Amino acid sequence: GTSLHYALHPEGLAGLAQYIELGSAQALAPAPTPTPTTPKPTTPKPTAPVKTRTNPCQILFVGTANTSRTIIAECILNRLGGHNFHARSAGVMPTGKVHGATTALLEEHGYAVRHLASKSWKPFAAATATKLDMVITIGAKPPKKTDMPWPGAPVLAHWAINNPIKPKTGTAKTTALLEQVYDELEERITALLALPVLELSDDALTQALAELGA
Repeated sequence: GTSLHYALHPEGLAGLAQYIELGSAQALAPAPTPTPTTPKPTTPKPTAPVKTRTNPCQILFVGTANTSRTIIAECILNRLGGHNFHARSAGVMPTGKVHGATTALLEEHGYAVRHLASKSWKPFAAATATKLDMVITIGAKPPKKTDMPWPGAPVLAHWAINNPIKPKTGTAKTTALLEQVYDELEERITALLALPVLELSDDALTQALAELGA
């Protein structure tokens, strides 16, 4: 039969050895370390500007008749707020006179009551009136006609508190209900005075007042 003979040349063996050595070195070489990328800085969301408020801070409490709850709130804030806050009150349908049970309660708490009166909101809404920082309505529901362009573009809020003075309610029960209203308003106003009012934006202050009135 036919026989095949293979011959290996020295040059070929040397090239094969180099090829095997190069392949082994590449296989054993460590993988290149990826170059770290610097994360792009996130753009901060714009914050609402803080509006310059008056000093003292002007607050108006508005109710329906301005004979009880708003009067109490006015007195408490003017006592606790010192020189940093000035409170007034008004009603959308004022009677012209503060309820007798309210004045009696306030006198019991050491307030002067001779200057107190049931007043209309209209003078406070005039274009020439003192600029307001906050208008807080008080009642079971927000009184009508209070969502308007008040001078100073104040923050608006509502504190839900039921009327403690009702027809056919005895004096003792009315006094007890008024005491509850007084305590509740004092608690909310104390919390209001603890807020950094001068540092809060209108949106933040609106939310804070709403939480106090919830």
